[in-house]
Amino acid sequence: MPDIVEKAYGYHIYFWSNEGEPPEPIHFHISYKPHKDATKVWILSDGSLQVANNRDEIPLKALNRILNLMQLEDNLETAKKKWMDHFEEIRYYR
Repeated sequence: MPDIVEKAYGYHIYFWSNEGEPPEPIHFHISYKPHKDATKVWILSDGSLQVANNRDEIPLKALNRILNLMQLEDNLETAKKKWMDHFEEIRYYR
């Protein structure tokens, strides 16, 4: 389970090592403690983010703070690099 950001506002931001075969489009999960049904966010080809689900029911204010943090260019590039290093390919949801 590679972390993208070690901790942000108390939440882990990560992706799973096993994201299907072939891997799902690039995304990350957010949760206090990693689990299989964590909140999921797609990284879109234009660099924007789209919440796929908020199964952890992260309060909107906290979720928006995390999304704003992740939209910073350095964090998006880190996410893409870690995904590419692990899966050796990037596909986008859209």
